[in-house]
Amino acid sequence: MKRWWLCLAALALLFGAGAQAETYAVSVDLDSGASYGLLVDDGGQVLTERYEYARIYALSDDVPGVFVAQAFDQSPYLGQNGGVWSDEPRVCLLDETGAQLTGFDYTELSYDAAGGAIVAVRWDGGCDVLDARGEVLAQTDYAWLSLSGSGGALALRADPEREPAGDSEFPTGDEGELVYIDADGAETALGIRTARWQIGPYRDGLCMVYGSDGYHYFDANGEEPFRVSFRSATDFAFGTAIVSTDEGRYGVIDAQGRYVLPPVYDTISRSDQYDAPALVAVTASGALEIRSADGGTLKRTYDPGDFLPDADSPATGVDYAYQINAGMIVASGDGGTAYLDLEGNLLFWAKEGETVSAWYEIEDGTLPQRVAVSTGDWPESECWLADLTGERIGGSYRQIYCTAWLDGEGRYMTQDYDVVAEEYDGASSLTAQNVRFGICDAGGNVLLDAAYDSISCLSANRFWVRQGPFCGLLDETGAWLLTISDYEELMD
Repeated sequence: MKRWWLCLAALALLFGAGAQAETYAVSVDLDSGASYGLLVDDGGQVLTERYEYARIYALSDDVPGVFVAQAFDQSPYLGQNGGVWSDEPRVCLLDETGAQLTGFDYTELSYDAAGGAIVAVRWDGGCDVLDARGEVLAQTDYAWLSLSGSGGALALRADPEREPAGDSEFPTGDEGELVYIDADGAETALGIRTARWQIGPYRDGLCMVYGSDGYHYFDANGEEPFRVSFRSATDFAFGTAIVSTDEGRYGVIDAQGRYVLPPVYDTISRSDQYDAPALVAVTASGALEIRSADGGTLKRTYDPGDFLPDADSPATGVDYAYQINAGMIVASGDGGTAYLDLEGNLLFWAKEGETVSAWYEIEDGTLPQRVAVSTGDWPESECWLADLTGERIGGSYRQIYCTAWLDGEGRYMTQDYDVVAEEYDGASSLTAQNVRFGICDAGGNVLLDAAYDSISCLSANRFWVRQGPFCGLLDETGAWLLTISDYEELMD
C-alpha cells in the first residue's frame, strides 16, 4: 500500500492557507419545501450557482475555507422532479471561492485532526484520504479510517455481505472487523467487531473504539496500553478520559488506564471543544468540584451545605452541573441554580421564577459578559439581557436568545409576536402569531428591528435573513448586501 501517511505532516501547511475574506454557507428556502445551498462572501457576492447544491456546510472549524456540498438532485423534496434521495447522499468538496475540488464521489467527508487530512467515504465503497485541495493521497478498500498522525491507522474492514443504503446499489460498509495498518501498509487483525460510528478519532495519541466486547483504547501502534471494563467512556483530551463503571459511577483515567479521579462521582462533564475547559464533577452527596481540564487539580469545592442562595434554602447540594459556554458553569440543585466562572467563583444566582440561558451559537473562547433571562409562561413571557451579576440590561422582549460573542461584542436574536386566543376542542389557550425576529447588541440596543421571518447570525456583523418573498445578506445596520427574490424561482 502507498505510504501516504508520510506526507500527512506537511498537510497542515495546506489547510487554512486560503483567502482572508469571510465566506459563508447559507440556505435558500423554496415554496416547494425544498432548499438549495449557496456560498456567499461578506460583501454579498454569490460564489456558487443556484440549484447546484442541496446544502453546503463547513468541513471543520480547524480547516477554514473548505466546505462540503450535497448534490441538489438528491434533495428529499425533489422526487416529483426526478430527484433521488438516499440515506447516504453524494457530496463533494468546495474551496472558499466556490470551486469544486472533487466530484460527487463520496457519501461522507470528515476532517481527521490527528492525521491532518480528510477521510472520504466513497459512494462505491472504500475510503480515500484527501488533502485540502481535494487531491487523493491514498485509496483504500476500508470502510473507515482513523489516522494516528504518526504513521499508522485503525481501519474498518467491512463485512462482505451488506445491505444497500436507500436507493443506492452500493453497500453501506457500516459494520465489520477492526484492523490496524502500520506505516508500510501491513494489516493486523485486532479481533474486534465494531461499526464505523463506534470508532473515534485519535486524541492525545489514543483512539477509543466500542466493540462487541466493550470499550477499547488503542495507541498509535495499534496496541492497547491498558484494558479495563467500562460502562461508558469518552475520547481522551488533556491527557485523560471520563469513564463510568457498571455501577454507574464516574471517574477519570490517564493514558495508562490509572484513575486520576476514582469512580465515585454521580456525574463528571468536560466540554472538550474549548481550549481550556473546566472538569465539573458532582459527588454522590451533592458536593460540587471544579477542577482543571485533566481533572488533576481541584480549584474549588462546594459542599452540599455551601450551595445555598440564602439561609432559608434547603441544603440539598447539587443535582447536576456542566460548562455552558467558553467561560461559565451552571450548577443546579433544590436550593436554586448558580452560575460560576471556570475557577468556581460564584457569578450570580438565578432569581426565583427566572430562567437563564447562557449558551451561544458562536463564541471566541472568552467569557461572554451577558446572559438571557426570561420569566413567566410562554407566550406571555418577558425576556431581557443581564450582566454577570444578574442585573438587567436594556429593555424587554417576548423572547431573546444568545447568538454570538466575539471580540467583546455580543449579538442576540430577539423575537416579537402577537399573543392571540385559540379555540381547540372546546378549550381556549394562548398562542403566538405573526412571529418576527430581530437583533440587538450586548447593551440591549436594537441593531435589526424585529421585522424578519427568520435570521441566522453568520458573524458579529453579517446576518442571513428572510423577509416576505425575499432572503439575503444584511450587515449590522440593516443594509441589504444581497437580495434573492422568490419570484426569480417562478421565472426559471
